[in-house]
Amino acid sequence: MKLLRRRLPVLVLCLALLAPACAQNAPPNLSPAGVIAWQATKVITALDVVRDIAVDASNTTPPLVAHDTMLKVVAWHKTAITIARSAPAGWPQTIKTSLAATQQLLTPAERKQLDPYFSLVIVLLNEVP
Repeated sequence: MKLLRRRLPVLVLCLALLAPACAQNAPPNLSPAGVIAWQATKVITALDVVRDIAVDASNTTPPLVAHDTMLKVVAWHKTAITIARSAPAGWPQTIKTSLAATQQLLTPAERKQLDPYFSLVIVLLNEVP
């Protein structure tokens, strides 16, 4: 039992470090269309995080993000999801462009709150060929 208690934190640490590395690349048995869909799903998950953060930040007291700004982020999210799911050529660049336009609508304080999440989306979009 003592041995397990000593090794459990090491095991948890190893799993925590290896899980993201395993999830970075699409499974090798996917078709080219499947790889695009897999990458789009990763981007959509990040888009959902941005939307959720904006909604939660607008519901704090005092609000960290203005209600109108939250509505703009939610509208951008909906459009970006539609673009990612339709998977035409160039969808990552279209989402990047719309993201940059949405960022310009934010105040510096709001941008400071949401920029780490926007950066996540940009990193994932850069991984899509």
